[in-house]
Amino acid sequence: LLLTKIPFMSIEIPVIFDHEDFIVINKPSGIEMHDPINGVCHLLCRQLNIAKVFLVHRLDTPTSGCLLLAKNKSTAATLSQLFADRKIEKYYIAISDKKPKKKQGKIAGDMKKSRNGNYMLTPPCSSQAQAISFFTSENIEASKRLFYIKPVTGKTHQIRVALKSIGSPII
Repeated sequence: LLLTKIPFMSIEIPVIFDHEDFIVINKPSGIEMHDPINGVCHLLCRQLNIAKVFLVHRLDTPTSGCLLLAKNKSTAATLSQLFADRKIEKYYIAISDKKPKKKQGKIAGDMKKSRNGNYMLTPPCSSQAQAISFFTSENIEASKRLFYIKPVTGKTHQIRVALKSIGSPII
């Protein structure tokens, strides 16, 4: 049985800002970054009737939020370097129904795959491979807590793993 992916024909990706060299979109949850048919770049190019956009950072498939894409190679190189030099900051917002071990601070450690294939945070073995995030949190209603997270590094699933490690998995 051969299964093919059907494009998200009805999904319109919200454009927040459109510049001649780059575009900022609000990536919906559930859209993959690199899928050749249903990926962000392909869908956006089809929607805007443009030939190509370049990824300069990414968001995990289940994550929604602002995504910056370049419209040419030169801008892509410049923006990628700004991200690498940490001159562009990213912030995330998440909600949990569990109170954290601490209300604010730094979460750091090595990310390792566990037996079930999920990632977990372990005590750091080396300073180079650490996933590092800073966060603050506050109550927003009974049994719900709002987190503001600033990742220093950009590991896959870093925010989810970090909040789970302090006892507050994202809902």
